[in-house]
Amino acid sequence: MNSESAIDVVWQQILSVRIYLSRPVVQTQLFAIVVVLILAWLLSMPLHAVQTRLLARYLPGRIRDTWAKRLHALTRFYLPILGAILLQLAVWLFDRLGRPSGLISSGIALMLLLVIFRLGEVAIYHWFSPARARIYYWRILLPLMFAILIVLGSNIFNLEGLAGLRLVEISGTVVTLGRLGTALVIFYIFIVLSMLLQDFLLSSFMARSEVDPSVINSILSVSRYFVIMLGLLMSLGALGFSLSTLAVIGGGLSIGVGFGLQQVIGNFIAGILLIFEQALRPGDVIELDGEIGTVQKLSIRSTLLRTNDNVELIIPNQNFLTSAVKTYTKSNRQVRIPIGVGVGYDSDPDEIREILMNVARQHPMVRPEPEPVVFFLGFGASSLDFQLNAWVDEPIMKAQISSALYFEIWQAFKERNIEIPFPQQDLNLRRGWEKLVPPADK
Repeated sequence: MNSESAIDVVWQQILSVRIYLSRPVVQTQLFAIVVVLILAWLLSMPLHAVQTRLLARYLPGRIRDTWAKRLHALTRFYLPILGAILLQLAVWLFDRLGRPSGLISSGIALMLLLVIFRLGEVAIYHWFSPARARIYYWRILLPLMFAILIVLGSNIFNLEGLAGLRLVEISGTVVTLGRLGTALVIFYIFIVLSMLLQDFLLSSFMARSEVDPSVINSILSVSRYFVIMLGLLMSLGALGFSLSTLAVIGGGLSIGVGFGLQQVIGNFIAGILLIFEQALRPGDVIELDGEIGTVQKLSIRSTLLRTNDNVELIIPNQNFLTSAVKTYTKSNRQVRIPIGVGVGYDSDPDEIREILMNVARQHPMVRPEPEPVVFFLGFGASSLDFQLNAWVDEPIMKAQISSALYFEIWQAFKERNIEIPFPQQDLNLRRGWEKLVPPADK
């Protein structure tokens, strides 16, 4: 179908809806529906006020507050219930007058549908946390309500002509507007199913087991992508593509994948390897390209890393396979902090070792085992060089602990008058310097 005929189809549908709405019988029923909804809204307001006064009169303060929160949801049902009752009275009146009331009956169905929608909303916010309830409301309940309204609208206005509108033809398969809508609905349903499957596995099985978090993350990721891929295949089938057609399309897309999607495919494969090899796990402290942070989330395409500056870095998974990654928590969280110190040549090495050991032992985050150790590195150009090695369990706090140890060492040296020398050199002038001195005045 060419563009001109497609425009004709859309225009015919608009004309049919316009003709339908211009009929006096339809306009009379629409006017009755509007009047009924206004009356229902006006009647719902005093009902809410009566409910508030009854609670304030017959219930004490604490119990009143509890029941007020519970009965607040009841006010959301006043409008649709009153609307359904008044519309039913309007149907009875129209039947007594011998006039058609089919559109008003459809309005009753809409009011009952709104009651069911309110029940679902109350149930979601009662059973789940507010954050999770909002997700279910926007991704499940509201789209379901919208889909039902589209179905009801198609029954009233007969939109079959629009559903048969041809959009494009691919490899002999004609994609119509109806098929495209069906495919999108199927794919969205599978996306929602993948989300529900993740929540079910996490709440029913994973949370009650002692499975490693990285294994849980692997199972959730694989299950999610499996359901989404299944939904994609079902959607393509709903569009009318057969397996042979999909093979032809896949062969053509493979060229584009080879040239334009190399990084995407590489990150995808790298993510699968990282998840199943458990090379990285949520909670690991790593260092990559000079950035130290904690792994927050490991997904198929990328990894979320939170640095010490509370900055979130989204790192492609392929970087972990092509770069050297320093991990502090792969098998053991213990890390060593080296503290380098230089003192003057007139200092006692035994006293320096005692001071450094005491500073390390008094710090609450330094482990007693392995015990801190002090090394005499040698005789420097202007100082005696020592190194204190202390072990800690928090690799993400290396900088803070190191700074605290340096502060304590400085204070201890200051109290004992131990000099921390700065680099200095002796200059010995042997011959020729007297030429630079001006002669004395005679």
